Order: sequence, then C-alpha cells, then structure tokens
Amino acid sequence: MGANASTSACCEEQVGTLPVEVVGAAQYDENCFPETPSPRSSIVDSIESGLELVLPDEILPARVSVRSSSSSELLTLSVSPQFSSDLPMVQRAISFKVEREIVRGIPLVATLRNFGTLWQASPLDLDLESQTKLWSMSQPVDKFDVFFSHTWRTRGSRKVLSLLLQHGWRTLLIHSFGCAAAISILSAVGMLPTTPLTWPVNVMGFKAMCPFSPWTYLAGTVTLQISFCILPYCSCAFRSPKCFLDVVSIHQTDKRMKQRGVYGLGGFLSISKEMHVLWSPPYLTRLWCVFELAAFRKANPHKPLKLKPLFVESQILLLTLASGLCSGVYVAVRTGHGIVALANVCVLPVGLFFIHVHRRFVREEQELTESLESFDLQNEAFTEYVRGPLRKELVAASGVGLPLSYVLLIVISPFCMAVDVCVAMIRAGAPVEIVMAEFTSLGLGITMFWLMFCVKVMWNLCSRWASRGSTWVYDCLVSMAIFFVFMIFFAGGSLLVNRLLPISAAGAVAAGIAAIVVTILAYSIALSPDVVLYVCKDVLRAQYKIWLLSMGTCEQALRLMIPQSIHVDLKQQEISSDIAGRLLGDWRHLEEALHALSALAKELLAASLFSQQLLELHGLLLGERSPLLQSGAHRQLISMFLQCAGVFGPLCVQDAALGDRLFTMARASLNIAEEVAAGPDAAFPFRAKQDHNGAVTLMKLCQLGCPTLTRKECAEAVRADLQQQLKLALVSAQPNLSPSSTLVLAQAAAAATKAFPDVASCCIRDCLDAALGDPPRSSLALRAAAELAAVAEASAVASAMEGAWTLLTQATLDPAALALFLAKAARSLPGQVLIAGLGS
Repeated sequence: MGANASTSACCEEQVGTLPVEVVGAAQYDENCFPETPSPRSSIVDSIESGLELVLPDEILPARVSVRSSSSSELLTLSVSPQFSSDLPMVQRAISFKVEREIVRGIPLVATLRNFGTLWQASPLDLDLESQTKLWSMSQPVDKFDVFFSHTWRTRGSRKVLSLLLQHGWRTLLIHSFGCAAAISILSAVGMLPTTPLTWPVNVMGFKAMCPFSPWTYLAGTVTLQISFCILPYCSCAFRSPKCFLDVVSIHQTDKRMKQRGVYGLGGFLSISKEMHVLWSPPYLTRLWCVFELAAFRKANPHKPLKLKPLFVESQILLLTLASGLCSGVYVAVRTGHGIVALANVCVLPVGLFFIHVHRRFVREEQELTESLESFDLQNEAFTEYVRGPLRKELVAASGVGLPLSYVLLIVISPFCMAVDVCVAMIRAGAPVEIVMAEFTSLGLGITMFWLMFCVKVMWNLCSRWASRGSTWVYDCLVSMAIFFVFMIFFAGGSLLVNRLLPISAAGAVAAGIAAIVVTILAYSIALSPDVVLYVCKDVLRAQYKIWLLSMGTCEQALRLMIPQSIHVDLKQQEISSDIAGRLLGDWRHLEEALHALSALAKELLAASLFSQQLLELHGLLLGERSPLLQSGAHRQLISMFLQCAGVFGPLCVQDAALGDRLFTMARASLNIAEEVAAGPDAAFPFRAKQDHNGAVTLMKLCQLGCPTLTRKECAEAVRADLQQQLKLALVSAQPNLSPSSTLVLAQAAAAATKAFPDVASCCIRDCLDAALGDPPRSSLALRAAAELAAVAEASAVASAMEGAWTLLTQATLDPAALALFLAKAARSLPGQVLIAGLGS
C-alpha cells in the first residue's frame, strides 16, 4: 500500500501536478525555494471528497531539503520544524485497533489475473461502476498473509512482473524443466523429426558431426515465456496467500467505509504476518510511506519486513530473454548457419545495456535509502528511529541481491541447448561414458552452474561500482569493464573444459564438479562485493596459468604451477607412477593414458622437459606385448599413431627403438580386417577403415627420416606391404585398404626406398606388373607407380622401365593414370632415355 493509505488516502497524485504533501519529489532550483501554499481542507474532508489524501499545510507544509551534491534530484524528506509539533494528529489518524468487520483481503493470484488489471491504474482513474466492483473482489479474512506497500506512481506492469517472479518462480521452473525433459527424451529415442543441422563434437577421441535438433532448447525457452502469461491461472486461489491491497481492501465509493478503512490502517498492519514493500524510486520520497513502515515495525517488532526493489525482476526478465537470444545465436554459429561477428554484435550491446541500466537502478536504491539519514522532524524520537533502526533494517531487508531461484530461470535456455548437444551425441552412437562426461562438464558444470556464478559476479560488481562516474564516458567504461570481467570468467571456464574434453574426460568432469561446488558455495554464503573481488583475482590467476599452458609456454607454466618447494624430479615421478598404474589395470584405461600422455607431450615438447621419460612410457604402451593389441581398442591405437608420429617426430630421430615399435605396429595394422557389423567407436566414429591411419603413420615415419628406416630390410618390408595390398585391391572384392589408403602407402614406400635405388626400382616394377596383369583395373597400380617415380632416383626409374615400354603402349590401360605415371617418370628420366622409350 505504502504511498496511499487507500487510493484516496495516498500521498501522491499524477506526475504532472504535485500536491502539497508531507513529502514530495520534484526538481527544484537550489537557489529558489517554492512559496508556501495556502491552507487546504481537513483530512476528513479530503477523504470524503474522494481525492487523494493531502495533509493540510497548517499541519505539515512542504519544505525542500537537499540530499547530496552528486544527486540529480532534490528530495523533500523533511518538514518544517515550526509546524511539526502537530505531527500527533497524523499519528492519531492511524490506530492499531482492529475492526474485524472491515478486514478484507484478496488472494494474491487473483490480483495477477487479467494481466494484473488491479495493479495497472489507480481507482481514481476509474468510473464509479468500476470502483464499486472493486470491493466485491475482496473477501473477509481473519488476518493478512502479506501486506503490500507500494506507490501508484510506478507502472503497474512492473509490479505484476515482480509479483509473478517472487511468488511463481517454482511453477516457472517446473514447467520449463519438465517440458524440456520430456522433449529431450522424445528426441533421444527418435520420436521427433530431425533437422539438417550438425554439431561438431570432440570428446575423448569421439569425433563426429552429430545430427543436431534444437527441440529441447526451443521447448524450454518457449515454455518459460508462455508460463509467464498463464502463471496466474496455474495456481489455486484457495491456496494463494491472502494479501492486503488498498484498492480492494478499502471501500472506494462509500465515504464512511473509506474513512474507517483509512483510519484502521494501523490495525491492518498489526494483523499482517509480513510486509512486502514494492520499492521504486518515488516510494521513500513520501513521509506517509516512511510512517507506514515505522507503524508496521511498531505493531510487529519481530515480523518480516521485506524491501523488494521492482527493478530486480525487470533485470531478471531482461537477462532471461538475453540468455535465450544468445543461446540461439550460439546454436546458429556452431551448426554453421551463423556468423561469428553477428554473434558478437548481439551479445555485446545486450550485456553493456544490462550492466549500465542495472548500475543506475542500484545507485537510485542506495541514494534513496541513504537519504533517510537526513530525515528531519521536530519529533526527535520518530526522527531518530527513522534515521537509525528503520534505515538499517531497510538496507538489510533490501532484495537487491541475486536469488538463486532467479538465476535458475536465466540459465534455462543455455542448459537446454547443452542437453540438445548430449541428445545429438546419443543419436550419433556415442558411448554412455562420453555422453555423461559432456553432460557433467559442459552441460551442468559450465552452461548451468558456472554461468550462474558468472552472473552473480557481474551482479555484485554492479553493486560495488554503482556510483556515477565523473563523466559519461567514464561511467560507460566502468560498465564495459564489468562486462569484460564477466566474459573473461565465463569464456575462461568454457575454454578450460573444452581443452580438457578431447584429452581427459576425468579432468573435464573434475572441472565441471569444481564449478558446481564453487557456485553452490557462492549462493549459500553471503558474499560481499569485496569478497567477490578477492575470489576474482584468484580465479583469474588460475585461468592465466591454464592459458599459459595451453598456449605452449610450457616452461613458464610449469614454474607457476609447481611450487618451488617441490623439485621437478618429484613431478616426473608422479607422472611415471600414474602411467604405470594405468598399465597394471584394465586395458580400457590405456586409451585415456594415451590421450593424456600425448597431450602432455605436446605441452612439454617446446620446453624439452621429460622427453626421455615420455619416450620410455610411450614405448611401454606401444610395446609388442601391450594388451592394446589383443583388445578391441586397436582402432584407438591406430588412431593415435598419426598423433604420436606428429608429436614425437623430432624425438623419434633420437630414439630408434621407439621408431621401430611404431613402424612394426603400423605395418601390422594394415592387415587388421575391419568388422563390417561393428559400429563406430569412441575414438573413430566414422564409417571409414581404421587401417588408413596405419598407412598414414608409415608415411609420416618414412618422411621424417626415422633411424629405423635407414635399414634396407625396412625398405624391403614396405615394398612387400605395397605389393601385397595392390594384389588384394586387384583381386579381392573387399580389400583391406581403400584406394586412397593404398596411395598413401605408396607415398610411404617412395620415402622408404628413396635411399635404396635397387629396392625402389623393384617397387616401381611391381606396380607396373600389377597394372599389366589386370588392365581394366590398372588405375590404382599406375597411380602408385607415379608416387614412387616422383621421388625415386633416375637410375631406379630407368631400370624399372626397361622392357616395359612396349607393354605399356600395347596394353589397354587407364589413359589418365598412364599419362600421370609418364609425367612423373619424365621428371627423373634423362631426355634421351625418355625419347628412346617412347619411340620404342
């Protein structure tokens, strides 16, 4: 009720005409005070006339008091001391006596129906018939569950939104998460239509373009918006709290009933369980409002008094809409249907606008509450009470903080989007443990809980730096700095988990759980802005260390992460112990060891730390008797070959034993038959043959010049492998290697035989014989011969071509493949040899 004991007992009128009141809010020149108005009619006359209550000037004429030099307004929060001796007349107008026959309340949910029409306009703006109907909307009650104190100067839509969120957030969460859960299950089992969208996923070797359908995201977002509209009709009026609302609890047309209601305001306050102040900037600029707060505390020393700023719910609605929009933009970018620049254009203005407006709202609330310190009446006891205990209680009861319930509404859309990603992984055949790692780390850890923590940090920073800057530019820079802190926090956590997921599911899950724990602590413990700043420094420092490690500055990162009291050798022993423990366990854990070890090698390679130990450990993992060779993880092993060769390439030159093991196992992988009925696995989810990676690994090893390949027997071995695979390709209906893999193997053979011209000559001749043996299918063999001829010495090519010119021109071979081979051979052969051969 607040600013009006009823609509006719209100201390306010429309903004255009400020009445002579106990206290007003208006723009005045500091050097020009308004003249004292003439006396008005009595309080009773003003009540009977149906106008808003205007205390007569003989009782309390208005007087201006300057609040502070930094404020843009001059608030009248004091009255003339020469007339304040008549204040007891106001006190006598409010009695704590309860007249039971006029105690009437209304269910809260009923006030919010029909778009909250009861809150939209003052009854003074309604016709007589509409005013008469208001009384019939209320019902007799014994007591009030909630006493609402508010001002009619604030738009009713803001009050409706505030009450919807304050009392209906549970229903909103149940509707949104319930609908999203049902839709996600239907989508996972394939009962919903698919879309052409795909989402790239890389989790612990599971690399796939998963079929993505944003049904959960759309269901959660749309359901939340619809629930706002239907919320008043989803709750039972019988169970809704009975509240005091001036427009229906005080008769608006019967003059005598209206007078009894206004004078019985103190009694209504005394039988109220709690008082909710729907705070807005005009509220505390009214002495009647301040007196009402004091009267409630006098009548109810121990009952709750809650100050609910209306801007909190407005900001929550803005953040909810913004999170839904940004999630949609992120989906468009990740599925390849959006532009990154467009995403930045959408996020940056929304974030800056929210922070700038929120700082202004918090600044107004702080300034108006602090202005009670200058409250001035000649009644010293009341003045001291308002300046002291009442002001402190209002500051403590202020709901400017960010409730956990509201933040859950903000993260609905991003979390539903993360659920859609998990559903896409399920549809793509990802193992359960991979899906759970994605859901725990990115879904719960980052998209939900870490985002909640970042929002709280941003909220507290806005409260910490709510004061206006010296210039408009400085004020905008402060808002921008807060926004960038929010983005650094959120992007840092997301980057950390995304870096961990491809190499260590356990590490990513641990990071997600840590984010959950930090967020729960942040919302369960009252964190002041100063505490948040202290935590920010530690988090940013940790993220900086992780950034150093991810960027490859390994030596500097290790110096930061390893305490000086711990010697590097101890860290080395810890790594050895961890990998050794994995070797003794189940073979399934070896895949994780491979990923972790390879990732560690990438980070430490630039610093040349632990190189020898890494080689030894990797040699153990890839030994000939490793349990990996005897398990279903051979595809994981082969998939690691290319990565190992690329990472350890410079080191393999120093370690012939490791190169020999890689060479032997890569050759063995060429003959591992693919199980046609087997589905994709976590490491290689595509319908491609895993032995292609073995051929690529051989090519890498040969091109890097591994010491293993300096022996002639290794060159002979590669030649034999190529000859065998060509025969299988020409004879078998289902060869081991695809044509592209066979050509990669030919490149490996070319690099291996380059130092041995006789072997290279035999290898080229093998390819030509294979082509001549089956001319209709000669394309592959001729292309393999072209790869060999491109790098072989001239003597090797010339030796291989002896006696083959006539056969090549007479056989019906693939013209394009033959032309390619001759073009490659021409680079190595002397001109006279080439001319003589073509002439023959």
